[in-house]
Amino acid sequence: MLIHSASQLLTLAGGPQRGKALGSLGVVENGAVVMRDEKIIAVGSTDELRNAYPDEPTLDAGRCVLMPGFVDPHTHIVWAGDRANEFEMKMSGTPYLDILAAGGGILSTVKATRAASIETLMAETRPRLLRMFRNGTTTAETKTGYGLQTSTELRLLKALLALNDESPLDLVFTFLGAHAIAPEYRDNPQGYTDEVADTMLPTLKEWWETHAPRHPLPFVDVFCETKAFTLEQSRQILTRARSLGFPVKIHADEFDNLGGASLAAELNAASADHLVVTSDADIAALGKSDTVAVALPCTPFGLAESHYTPAKKLLEANAVLAIATDCNPGTSWNESMQFAIALACRYMKLTPAQAIAAATINAAHAIRRADSIGSIEVGKQADMLILSVGDYRQVGYRYGTNLVRHIVKRGQVYSVDVGYYRTASWHVFAALLILNAVTSAALAVILFLRPRKPGLLPLATMFVALSFWSFGYAMITLSPGFEEKLFWLRVENIGIQTTAVLWFLFAMTYTRMDRWTGNWRVLAALWIVPGISLLFIFSDSWFHYYYSSARIATTTGGPLVISRGPFYVVALSFTYALDLLGLIALVRRFLVSRAVYRRQTPYLIAAAVIPFALNLAYQIHPNILSFFPAPVDLTPLSFTAAGGLLASGIFGLRLTDIVPIARDNVMEVIPEMVFVLDEKERIVDANAVAQKWLGKSLKEIIGRDPSCLSVFSSSNARAKRSKFPENLRASSKPSSRPSSTAPIRSRGG
Repeated sequence: MLIHSASQLLTLAGGPQRGKALGSLGVVENGAVVMRDEKIIAVGSTDELRNAYPDEPTLDAGRCVLMPGFVDPHTHIVWAGDRANEFEMKMSGTPYLDILAAGGGILSTVKATRAASIETLMAETRPRLLRMFRNGTTTAETKTGYGLQTSTELRLLKALLALNDESPLDLVFTFLGAHAIAPEYRDNPQGYTDEVADTMLPTLKEWWETHAPRHPLPFVDVFCETKAFTLEQSRQILTRARSLGFPVKIHADEFDNLGGASLAAELNAASADHLVVTSDADIAALGKSDTVAVALPCTPFGLAESHYTPAKKLLEANAVLAIATDCNPGTSWNESMQFAIALACRYMKLTPAQAIAAATINAAHAIRRADSIGSIEVGKQADMLILSVGDYRQVGYRYGTNLVRHIVKRGQVYSVDVGYYRTASWHVFAALLILNAVTSAALAVILFLRPRKPGLLPLATMFVALSFWSFGYAMITLSPGFEEKLFWLRVENIGIQTTAVLWFLFAMTYTRMDRWTGNWRVLAALWIVPGISLLFIFSDSWFHYYYSSARIATTTGGPLVISRGPFYVVALSFTYALDLLGLIALVRRFLVSRAVYRRQTPYLIAAAVIPFALNLAYQIHPNILSFFPAPVDLTPLSFTAAGGLLASGIFGLRLTDIVPIARDNVMEVIPEMVFVLDEKERIVDANAVAQKWLGKSLKEIIGRDPSCLSVFSSSNARAKRSKFPENLRASSKPSSRPSSTAPIRSRGG
């Protein structure tokens, strides 16, 4: 895809920005970007890239800013409960020690989190992650730290791993078992330090290699602060972590300067975070190291403090400066990096350009991902934002609103839901899907109630499958939570996986090519791929073989955004093969048939082609409808048109009453006038002799009651009528030769 016509393309190319170089945005006026397969493949001006990629699908940035997605390098996003009561106590003047005595502070969150199930933790964390994403964060570091015991800390990591698989933004994991002294060790801080270093970390290493082998080892962090972990205890934990292969971080100098920043530089930590009261010596150490100084301006703001990270001193010392939200329940419940930028500009005296660089390329370096995210450069991951403004300086200048219009994550475009009309669009879409489901179910009932004819059973069952498909998709769209959406995704797939086989069986039977599909071995083979697909989809352990991931797109409804697993491609190819074989059979029948049979077949062909074409369009370009804030599959909606065509065939051309036979080989060689009647006494076919005698075309004769035609009236008693087996009749008008009749036998009436 080519994203073009950006008023300002902020590339931030060149890697992390140290010291006074901070704020080099690499602005390209009227900029453009080309992305394929989750990666950026070209960056330049709109004119240049339009000429170089004339056939590329396009997205118009609308003369707005195009920039890298925000990277939030410090969050405590997973917890249970809240501390709103403590906030009220603080604002009323209650001393912090009194709040602690009343059971408040971090330990109140620890208590709630320990008691929460993994389902509760995910349900409470999921909306926070989606708010982060809607505000432009495409990658976020996420810490544990509210368990302070091995079992709960690992449960938090398990929840984060599951959330990473389902949420649109990427998560980077940090183990913070050393967030505070566990309540069981209140009088023995060194005992808890030993527990973290000697028990938790080795257990974590073994657990991670078993439960998250596809992910790099998490960071290990420690809160080096008075009444938390001393400098030596912090050294003990971080040194042990490094010996086990973990990368490390540190919370330092939020309230007291204990030397944690210098320790971070010494141990080559990825970052030292907070740094509100950092000494000049520690700042100098950071400036000489590759450790990123991560400022958290939302935290002193949340505490109503006046002291912030000394950004100017850090830049003068040539340090790498980043900013983050520090999203947590006690001091900074804020998911917006835009607000963190606004605070950094006002209280840390950064320019908007400096704050943007600190929130993108330098923030990526703070989690050691600057080689793949944080800037718009060829080869990097396509994580970008299209803002609703044309000047980057609006970021920081404005606050309390969301300036993000589109989010590009791994090359997938998401439109930010910005109001009633976009929310209502999901409800309209779901209503149409439910209408499809009801229509399909009604047609299935009608077909099941009709007399049994060849092909009728698979056709009726196919409409049941289509009903599952449409209704499941509607409920995915309407359901608020991921677990509910996942349930309905599985229900939807009952229809998705069975429709193609049922369609193929109907097409083969209708066209008299069912000598193969009538064999039980062939029938069993046809269900192997759908069966394996459903096995993978309904299994938590094997789900990723069909869908490598399934993610929520918006907080206001909508379908899941899915990524294809290896077997998805197999199943899709199998489905398309059956669809095409069925179409070929119908086209062949159309070419060799005459009369009413030829009139039926185009309805069937059109009913098959419409869903096939829309599904193919969705597979090639999921964002075909940019109005919706997430990719939308229009295939189920096409069932309305397909169902209408089939209904026209059923009720107008008696699709289920008449089945093609070898008509031309029999009727046209009979020299007499021949009519074919169905069991309802309607003319369904007539040979050329009959048409000539009556002076009427076949179109004028089809569907008529024979008594309406003069040849069958009482005044023409010479006409002979004979009833043949299976309700089929042939009648002939007398000619100069003796009239003759012969039975024409049909399987379906």
